[in-house]
Amino acid sequence: MHQYSVDYDRKLIYFLLVSISISITSLINYVFTVSHIVISVTSFTIFGLIFLLFDKFFWKWRVLHKLGIVKTPNLIGMWEGVLSSSYHEFKEEMPACIVIKQTWTHIFVSGNFNQSKSYSISANLETNNGARTILRYVYMNQNNLAKSDGTMSSHSGITTLEFSLEEGVTEGKYYNEQPQNVNYGVLHLKKHR
Repeated sequence: MHQYSVDYDRKLIYFLLVSISISITSLINYVFTVSHIVISVTSFTIFGLIFLLFDKFFWKWRVLHKLGIVKTPNLIGMWEGVLSSSYHEFKEEMPACIVIKQTWTHIFVSGNFNQSKSYSISANLETNNGARTILRYVYMNQNNLAKSDGTMSSHSGITTLEFSLEEGVTEGKYYNEQPQNVNYGVLHLKKHR
């Protein structure tokens, strides 16, 4: 599970979803009562359905972002570029690609690099009133034996990326967990799609 913290918009959105759920439930129950059909719909059921739709789809609507209702930035997509590593004393740039999958409440990052692939095991998204967006995630990295020179073992680590969403770019740092792999490096990525 990948939870992230953009808490300031959560209370407003939950309030709106509960209000909409209660209104829809009242309307449905009224219509069926007038029609003399016995059916009972609970606000909890309606809230669950609306929340699922909001979490997966509605939070991405630009109008909700422009109105300031949703402040969770949409990072979904493929980000491609380069990384340089302390292993090569920052003298070489290697291809790097991360794919971000996201809902309103969850985020998952997978990476494809020169000699390995990685996937996030936890993630945290921070914003500063839209001024900057920072994604931190802990990852597991698996060595690609066919492409590796044998010096890298599978390991975990942490990545911190700062996004400039208007420009569609991000840059940041990664650190591999000791003792297997003590290298660190920098990433420069641009949104591809």
